[in-house]
Amino acid sequence: MRILGVNWLDGYLDETLQAGHVRIKVLRWRTLAPVPDLYFVRERDPRMVLNYVREVGLVTTVRKILSRSRENLRNEKFVSCGFGVVTEAGKGATHSPGDPVHFIAPAHPRCMERVVLPADLTSRSAGAGAAIEPASAIGHIDLDGSFRAPWFTALAGWSPYSGLPIPEEALRLAHEAIPGLLANPGRNRSLPMGNGVVHERLEAKTTSGDTRPSAVLFGLGNYAKTVVLPIVGSALRLECVHEIDPTQIGRGTGNEVAYDSSPFPRDDERYNAIFVAGFHHTHADIAIEAMRRGAAAVVEKPIVTTESQLDRIVEAVQTYQGRLFACFQRRYLAFNAMVRRDLGASDDAPISYHAIVFEVPLPAAHWYRWPNSRSRLVSNGCHWIDHFLFLNHYPAVERHHVYQARDGTLNVSLELANGAVFTMALTDRGANRVGLQDHVELRTASGTATITNASRYRAERGERVVRTSSGNRMDAYGQMYRTIARAVVDGSPGDSLASIESSSRTILRLERELAEQLRVARSQPR
Repeated sequence: MRILGVNWLDGYLDETLQAGHVRIKVLRWRTLAPVPDLYFVRERDPRMVLNYVREVGLVTTVRKILSRSRENLRNEKFVSCGFGVVTEAGKGATHSPGDPVHFIAPAHPRCMERVVLPADLTSRSAGAGAAIEPASAIGHIDLDGSFRAPWFTALAGWSPYSGLPIPEEALRLAHEAIPGLLANPGRNRSLPMGNGVVHERLEAKTTSGDTRPSAVLFGLGNYAKTVVLPIVGSALRLECVHEIDPTQIGRGTGNEVAYDSSPFPRDDERYNAIFVAGFHHTHADIAIEAMRRGAAAVVEKPIVTTESQLDRIVEAVQTYQGRLFACFQRRYLAFNAMVRRDLGASDDAPISYHAIVFEVPLPAAHWYRWPNSRSRLVSNGCHWIDHFLFLNHYPAVERHHVYQARDGTLNVSLELANGAVFTMALTDRGANRVGLQDHVELRTASGTATITNASRYRAERGERVVRTSSGNRMDAYGQMYRTIARAVVDGSPGDSLASIESSSRTILRLERELAEQLRVARSQPR
């Protein structure tokens, strides 16, 4: 279909129609105002580029720059309204094909030839047929800077994936305003329509004789483009990429790889491995479906966001004898093999873990802030909690505590049955020189090891320095994906059920404790 960026261009995939949604052939579209702060958008700063080259190397930095530079259209989202005709209705939708409707598009490109929206964002438009533009063109009214409305802020950036309810009063006011907002034919410009054929999937243009195990990726974000695909593609045959946002996929991308806008595997898809790197709350369901189909599930953090998801993951591993690989790259740090020897610790001795973690402040409307994504503890803090449990071989957690300071800093503590202690301060206050930074101290009765930014290691025992070592902070990612890819090829087992359950349940217990604290705090008079 056609999407308006700088130009009105064809070749983009259609959004996939889902239950409760309708597909609308657009006849009029008014772009009202941009939606700010949805995504990370870096300024072009040579100093930051140099910092990244020093920290992660030239190749990774170039990949990051190329990835971000191709996201300009993805980054430009707007609140728009319009008028069109329903051409398809998903299961449970309140409209039928042929219905004329007004609609609100709360986080979409500047203009689209067709749009898929929850039926609740539409309203039947009785008697609007007389105002329909010729079927060969869309009447588009672009930004003019004059738009103001009391309902805009409540709807701007809303997503059906967020877990937030649609603000009903704002939606009512918006629907009342749409006819007036569209009633300015003098400002219309005509955007020609295409042939009207819907394409939710673009098949590969060539058939490969590659006999390596097949793989599919869900979620074509910056991390997937710069880390996952370059490494995995050397061992597995990537057959398809699923990405719900057509602007992230780009135009006419199909070559040796198919592209699909469905958020979930289609009924006829079969792969040896399914890589899951989309919205966090979608990870578990895709992983379960992967195991049901006999594929290895390779899942980015977090594996789950709720207790019920974890219960179903555990059941799937047991029922289907499924292979699940959790992508906690700190398990693959080269320094892990040095720690016990350097600190004079036996294999069953406790290793205490103390971390200070800085994460980049999130844009105000970023999807990590959605209720469905849970807190930063689930989204990012899970890395260090899992690493602590991994180093101690996943014993029972006997005590846990978390609290959030007034500046948003999370303070977390754990004590294990083997006596190991964990503390972490997780904050977004500090210098953003090279993105995420962390300092970890590992302690035994007679030794201390420090790991800074996953790249610099120093171990001391008694009165002497036992070892210093360094490496690229990206090395662990390469080791992780190469190890997982080999396991997929060899048919080796996935992660142990004990590791999956111990790590996830610990994080979810802390999340539940944090949520209760925040609920109580909100109920207190200010």
